Amino acid sequence: MKVLGYRAQAILESRKTASWDSVTAYVNWLNSSRNESQYITGHYAHGYLDTIGRTRPGTVQNYSVFSHAWHGGPILFNTLQPDPADFDLRTEQFTLDPLTRQSQMSRQYPQLPLAFTPVSGEIHIWGCFATTLFKAMVLFIRDKPTGTREKFSHPQNAAAGLPLQMTRAEVVTYLKELMANETYMSLFAQFARRKTYGGPPGWGADVGRYDSVQGIPQGLKNNIDGSILYINLTQNRAEAVFQRSELGSRTFDAFKYLCYPPS
Repeated sequence: MKVLGYRAQAILESRKTASWDSVTAYVNWLNSSRNESQYITGHYAHGYLDTIGRTRPGTVQNYSVFSHAWHGGPILFNTLQPDPADFDLRTEQFTLDPLTRQSQMSRQYPQLPLAFTPVSGEIHIWGCFATTLFKAMVLFIRDKPTGTREKFSHPQNAAAGLPLQMTRAEVVTYLKELMANETYMSLFAQFARRKTYGGPPGWGADVGRYDSVQGIPQGLKNNIDGSILYINLTQNRAEAVFQRSELGSRTFDAFKYLCYPPS
């Protein structure tokens, strides 16, 4: 994880990332009494930002998480939920308590939103959102014109609590609501009141060299050497689907991560 400020780059290296020699070793660790103070966990990262919000407000330009990810958020350790030693980042952390009208995030990290620079502060969740159901929905919208009588059906509809058959309009409505209020990125954007970038629903992230990724500005290619996690939307012509007005005229960054606005 990295926190970028005006004058210097602070990298959270004071704690180690975990590694295991085998699946068995990981399972044993998962079932053990884990000491959070040894690791870079979600709580540690959020607490770090909350401290900046209290002591140096308006100084964070970019907060990035490089990890595996899914619909429910970045996967740091794949710990269990509910678990007092849950080290991961989850959408449930933004769920409002019906009595207090507060979420875990607003209760534990109330100053976190103040850490970011006005206007330009951003959050980037670098990783996958490779859910086959959502990808199939996007491709259905791409291929079927408005008013089509053909229905959308997918083996995962029932597990997602959706009708077994959906009209095109229902698919559009579902995806718009998902992107607006049900992803980790959209919830973080609303909480921090800053643009948050993450995978578009249905797409995974690929690793590629900067100079091989289409659409990256030449200035970046000239000045940065190495590899990057990027989203490959060219093969499926999916970028134009997300940019349609019916899905909210979504925008992307240079690496094709979708922008989840704060409102």
